[in-house]
Amino acid sequence: MFLSSWAVLLPIWHVHNSGLLRCGTPLASMDSPLNMFTCLRNLAIHSVVIEIWFYWTHKLLHWAPLYKSIHKLHHTFKAPTAVACMYAHPIEFCFGNVAGVILGPAVTNAHPYECMFWMCFALASTSGSHSGYPAFGASSHDAHHEYLYCNYGVGVFMDKIMGTEFEGSELQATVLTRVGARKVQ
Repeated sequence: MFLSSWAVLLPIWHVHNSGLLRCGTPLASMDSPLNMFTCLRNLAIHSVVIEIWFYWTHKLLHWAPLYKSIHKLHHTFKAPTAVACMYAHPIEFCFGNVAGVILGPAVTNAHPYECMFWMCFALASTSGSHSGYPAFGASSHDAHHEYLYCNYGVGVFMDKIMGTEFEGSELQATVLTRVGARKVQ
């Protein structure tokens, strides 16, 4: 992963450095002022960017040809643990995970300290969603690992918008019906 992540880090860095995503504004540096309001606004934008990017790349990875050759490796874990968040094919890791995390700061021209915070937060959040602990947001992603065709996003809004949320779905009703039928037997 350390070796393959450069495949997306370098191109996005060059686009970020050029200012192409920000109409040519200069790159933020360590000497740039750190404004708390701007940081909070940027973190909200980063959250939207990762939600949209991850949802669509993740859903694409569930397309049969890509699932079989790339994403199935990650789904080896039916009941994931925090380590499972990093257990992915290099293509999935680079384009589905790393690119989504670094695109937000590139678009907002985030301060380097803010970028560091965002990347640490993203890794901790991803680990939490694979931890099995509901307090860390794992319930939604656990359902994804168990049933495959639901909860593709990181949980903010895309699954609600696209109708792929497990909670309240026909899939959940079917699962609950089966569980209820087993209890009766």
